[in-house]
Amino acid sequence: MSKKIAAFDIDGTLFRWQLYHELAFELKKRGMFDTETAQRFDTILTSWKKRSISWHEYEQELFGKFESHLANISPEELKDAAAAVLTKSSDKVYRYTQQLAHSLKADGYKLIAITASHQEIAEPFALQHGFDVCIGRQSEEIDGAYTGTISRDTYGQKAALLEQYIAEHNLTFAGSVAVGDSASDISMLEIVEHPIAFNPNDELFARASEKNWEIVIERKNIAYTLQKDTNGPYLLAKTDSF
Repeated sequence: MSKKIAAFDIDGTLFRWQLYHELAFELKKRGMFDTETAQRFDTILTSWKKRSISWHEYEQELFGKFESHLANISPEELKDAAAAVLTKSSDKVYRYTQQLAHSLKADGYKLIAITASHQEIAEPFALQHGFDVCIGRQSEEIDGAYTGTISRDTYGQKAALLEQYIAEHNLTFAGSVAVGDSASDISMLEIVEHPIAFNPNDELFARASEKNWEIVIERKNIAYTLQKDTNGPYLLAKTDSF
């Protein structure tokens, strides 16, 4: 019998922040970026916190600058910085998604993490939290150095990557679960039987509302499950405290 799968986004879904952000700023602290780039990291973070720029603008610029300098960073330096981030931050997780993952694994599901963060930090994080496999962003390496070319891009590709993994490993979409927090997770959520929009951004909330997907909001030590009333508005259907 084929094993059931549960696919989780990591950043903002399981991890309370962004692994790629933590990795970029750890590398900045270690002097791995030129002065102009390092200062720009601080500027755009401050601009986002002040809401002078959108989250998308902040994310795209940080990620773009990170990637453009990756060929100047060795794989060993990147992995060492990733290990340092995980030492101090790997326990910064949402309780709802952490407990859901543990429960699904106990029920025999294969846990799959799919993320736009780099494989070097995402995989050890996912394995530490009980996941069976992690599909993250991969950079091409030749002769022990990054070339600057992306060998596996997960952004906008989560559904295709999940379908490919399931086909290659004799798994099944029957009873499948997926959890995500942003618009980039929509395609993945659309192909499973039980999609969960967790702390969704506005675009994901709109799609989840349209499709009647489960919506869960975690605040402090309580997770709230929302349910549409027959008249339209959402009602609090269930609460779980931790």
